[in-house]
Amino acid sequence: MEPSAAVFAAERHDPQALAQIRDALEHRRDATNPQVHREDADFQFHLAIAIAAEDSYFSTAMAALKDHITVGMRFHGVSVKREASGLSRVFDEHFAIFESIRQRHVQQAHDLMHAHLSESRDRLSEKKEPAQAMNAG
Repeated sequence: MEPSAAVFAAERHDPQALAQIRDALEHRRDATNPQVHREDADFQFHLAIAIAAEDSYFSTAMAALKDHITVGMRFHGVSVKREASGLSRVFDEHFAIFESIRQRHVQQAHDLMHAHLSESRDRLSEKKEPAQAMNAG
């Protein structure tokens, strides 16, 4: 769903919608600098893209699934903090998505969103190293 929303956001965004995505991205940056993952900032970024798509299906679905998505984002936040640069890398992924939407690079917006979601899923399912697993308990 979100790669398609990124496509429509790249095609259809207006200055106000782009400003909302940028504001959400800035909240992500503020959350990244102190190395704290904030699910609300992450969700707002993805929701702003869904709204910019100008298709109520995307924004309605995101709003309806907010609690479930936020739980997934919380787990994702834990997984990205396993490495020192994890949050910065995820911020860079978000920034690249924003830039592709801003520049109306439709296919790139799709591909970057797809890669971001796939990599987020993969980070969640990464196996902990034995030392990490022992220290976690």
